[in-house]
Parts: sequence; C-alpha cells; structure tokens
Amino acid sequence: MTGLPAVAAAVADGTIGHYRVMNATGTICLEQGTVTATGGGGDLTVDNPAVVSGQSIQITSWTKTAPGQ
Repeated sequence: MTGLPAVAAAVADGTIGHYRVMNATGTICLEQGTVTATGGGGDLTVDNPAVVSGQSIQITSWTKTAPGQ
C-alpha cells in the first residue's frame, strides 16, 4: 500500500486483532488478515492496536502476499 502512514478513527473500544475488506454491500469478505503493532509482523500494522472510540489509528504498513507466492 502506498501513501503510508494513513490515519483512520476507531469506531469502538478494544484491541484490533484482524481486518476485513468487504464488498460494497458489506456481504462478501474479499480479504482478511492479522493486525499487530508496528514491527509485530502482522499483515497490517498500526501504531497502537489498543484503541478507544474516536482515537486516531495510524496504519504504518499493509502487506498482501499473492496466492502461490
């Protein structure tokens, strides 16, 4: 993913452990992966995976490996 870091806002309290990319209607999962703190080795890394609603979340990396690679 280019243009990192990217910033988003948390919509709930908790610890981020995974992400899902859904289709436009929200009915089909197109991709999913793990989330860890920066340097933690997840598919997507954030500055702080423990969040409260409204907190800014900085996405520091997002890696996708093509099938068969």
